[in-house]
Amino acid sequence: MKKFFICLVLLLCIFVPQNCTAMTKESEIVSYVKSLPNTEEVTCVIFGKYCGLGIRTKGILLKSQSVAYVKEVEENVKKIDPSLKKIFVTTDLKETMILKEIKKQLEAGASPFEIYRYVKNKYPSELDKYFFQNYNAVK
Repeated sequence: MKKFFICLVLLLCIFVPQNCTAMTKESEIVSYVKSLPNTEEVTCVIFGKYCGLGIRTKGILLKSQSVAYVKEVEENVKKIDPSLKKIFVTTDLKETMILKEIKKQLEAGASPFEIYRYVKNKYPSELDKYFFQNYNAVK
């Protein structure tokens, strides 16, 4: 599931341009997630009606705490922007770093295809493994 949102974000990057209202919602979402007690750092990427959140937490969370934390984030982000169709939240460090790099590339003005190629070259096994495992999930 965690790798699913990275692939979906990349695919959305190809098909859906980022709009200006997403930037204001993005800052609201980042402010909210940073206000949570277990959050150290947040990376938010919004494409159309999809949102990817990479979160670095403070300390170590138990599995049950992590699941509750992610659920709370998803529910409250949905309240901040009800137009979001799907919200993907990860606390995995590698996936968060990939989202950071995607965000940097977007801010630098890279095209969706350039971003995809960059991520594909840097993390080939991650994308390949996920596409083959979950190709039916993205329709």
